[in-house]
Amino acid sequence: MHPYKGKLIVIDGLDGIGKGVVEQAIAELLSNKGKIFDLIPYWKKNNKNPPPSMLKESDILLSAEPTYMGWGKEIREKLTIKGSTSTPLETAQAYSNDRLILYNKIILPALKEGKTIIQSRSVSTSLVYQRVQSNGSITLNSLMTDFEGNKFALKNTPNLLIIPTILNVEEVIKRLQGRKNTKDDNCKFENLDFQLKIKPYYESQELREIFESRGTKVEYLDAGISLQATKEQAVRLYLDFLKNN
Repeated sequence: MHPYKGKLIVIDGLDGIGKGVVEQAIAELLSNKGKIFDLIPYWKKNNKNPPPSMLKESDILLSAEPTYMGWGKEIREKLTIKGSTSTPLETAQAYSNDRLILYNKIILPALKEGKTIIQSRSVSTSLVYQRVQSNGSITLNSLMTDFEGNKFALKNTPNLLIIPTILNVEEVIKRLQGRKNTKDDNCKFENLDFQLKIKPYYESQELREIFESRGTKVEYLDAGISLQATKEQAVRLYLDFLKNN
């Protein structure tokens, strides 16, 4: 886990599981604690990171992987869309490159300044998705040691990793279909077969131990309940985390 005074909270899990709901709930809780800067609309509009001066007055940052600029934009628009001919190795390398830039330019400087960062996805995503995408040809050890962005993120793991889970994976596919009007990015991962394959990895003791052994508090959240109940769970998990950190 990183040694800095700031806090990094990562929310990760299946597509459509409700990561945004969890992020929103924690952000709403923190909204009266300081100024929030949402990186996502800035990336989308400017295709670059904001200058440090723009972030200086903010206490909380909202972030996401992949980003919406540079390598992250390449991932979202070319490498992970249906029909893409990119190889799993190319995709894994792009995620790693995007992550390395994000951590060096935004995440670590913000943590050193004592800011709180709430981020959707991180290296935990690569440890799950790229293993399944490659049918095991890219091993867990390779993902952890052969990709610079992954290695860097594992040296600076989050303080808190929240993984929403759900019993019926078909429910997340329904949610994804319901988001077509607002999020139709034609992502090849957003199908029932792939989500069923990655579900056991997210719920595995192996993934938990990778992060807990590095000082991260790992919490699972039941995302199969109502929207309000999911938000309440997220707030409780975060408040419980703060009591001990």
